[in-house]
Amino acid sequence: MKIEVITIPKEGETENGDAYFVRETDGCTVLAVIDGIGHGDLAHAASQKVVKCLEACCNPDTDSNQDLDFTIRSCHEALQSTRGAVLAIARIMNDSIRFVGIGNITALKVQDEESHFTSMNGIVGRNLKNVKVFSYPYNEGDTILMHSDGIRGLDTVKYDLSRDLHELGEIILLNHRVDDDSTILLAR
Repeated sequence: MKIEVITIPKEGETENGDAYFVRETDGCTVLAVIDGIGHGDLAHAASQKVVKCLEACCNPDTDSNQDLDFTIRSCHEALQSTRGAVLAIARIMNDSIRFVGIGNITALKVQDEESHFTSMNGIVGRNLKNVKVFSYPYNEGDTILMHSDGIRGLDTVKYDLSRDLHELGEIILLNHRVDDDSTILLAR
């Protein structure tokens, strides 16, 4: 699977409150986009705690990757002393995508048409009420797109999704980035 990520801090900030996580192992790919609440140092600290938690929970050397519900709840516990974060995780295996999202990370799959993934309301580390893991079909060649709220108004129909993923990410950022930490992850 080809994966491209572009992440940029809010203008004027030295630390990025957004982060991402990618782990590819035998037959399984885990993708995540994280947005620490706010921006700057405190948002960066929260998003980095999530990355560390994902590294522990999605470690191929330990009991074959923890379940996504367990992973979100582990991140929630790890973020108790922070501002919290919103988070979306997609695990691609064989012909399916298991997805869990808390908050406003946009995630979708595109082949012939868009298929938006469902996220639950809340903030990991602050306000986590419902965790629900969804399953979606996956076919080789599908484009998976995940982005933080630093990208707004994106309509994938207006873009040639068959183009180089890094170039596509740069064009989307150019056209849809707002004054916030911004992260886009593309996979095909």
